[in-house]
Amino acid sequence: MNHSYTLMDFCKLVLKHILTIIIFALAFGILLGGYAKLKQTTTYSAHRNIVVSHNVDKVNAKDKNSRVLADMQMMTTYTKVADDQAIYNKAQKILKNKYHLKMDTQMIKSAVKMESEPQTVIMSVTASGKKEGKVVKIANATSLAIKEELPTLINNTGTIKLLSPAIKSDLKSTTGPSAKKYAVLGVAAGLFVGLIVVFGRYTVIDSKESQNK
Repeated sequence: MNHSYTLMDFCKLVLKHILTIIIFALAFGILLGGYAKLKQTTTYSAHRNIVVSHNVDKVNAKDKNSRVLADMQMMTTYTKVADDQAIYNKAQKILKNKYHLKMDTQMIKSAVKMESEPQTVIMSVTASGKKEGKVVKIANATSLAIKEELPTLINNTGTIKLLSPAIKSDLKSTTGPSAKKYAVLGVAAGLFVGLIVVFGRYTVIDSKESQNK
């Protein structure tokens, strides 16, 4: 067989079997969208800020700006030091004694993320997990642990002040995987498969007809 197919042939073939192609698209979209829906989980994040700074009123007037800049520059160091096992050991004790929650230190560490806010003297502590109440307790306990333990890990940290505690009403949540994105991906895949099946079937039939001539 020596048969070339034109764009017009392809368009006619698609229009003739458009229903089949649409069925493939819908089937794949429903399947992938449904799969994503079954696998969906929600992750909650609790957040608390910590201010670490020195009292500029206790230094000479000409040194105030340099003192503030020095505190800003130290925030990255404070944040890295706060990610120490001693902090998680303390957080574990606080969770047990204050919040009546028993957790392994590695679980606490895996749930917590610490970051320094650029050009500020603020460290942010974020705890993430599947249970709302639990992440709130972890964020608050870890923040308390940092306030108590950081001065023992690094000299001259200045004053450590905890800002408003994490509460359930301030939680952020993310749900994934996205059922809509998977459904769209499924539709696209279904269209492609439908086109392949239709064109493949047409090619096979056309080949057989040519051989019989």
